[in-house]
Amino acid sequence: MDRKTKGRLAEAKVIAYLIENGYEVYLPFSNNSKYDVITFKDGLIKRVSIKFTSVKKKSGTWKVEMRQIFRGNKIININKFDSKEYDLIAVYIGPKDKVILVNADKATTLALYTKDEL
Repeated sequence: MDRKTKGRLAEAKVIAYLIENGYEVYLPFSNNSKYDVITFKDGLIKRVSIKFTSVKKKSGTWKVEMRQIFRGNKIININKFDSKEYDLIAVYIGPKDKVILVNADKATTLALYTKDEL
């Protein structure tokens, strides 16, 4: 499965998860939006970045690459992830078919590791 397909799969799984868990989900119209989705629940608006992982480390944790990719007019910009610009990171763990939500302020600028016990 190529990277774009993995990203689309993660988006679909996360959106379904959010809706099933009582979130209103708002999607951007442009391909180069900063946020993958915006959610509303319990009176709070959350800016969400969606990530896919299938890379399990020997330590039993899952590695998630934390970077922002913006596409527009045949130009691709890859930027360092800025956790201050997001409220939630939604991670889809492909091999486990599982979604987890992590507060963005818990994410590092390079990688986020999640426990295998999920």
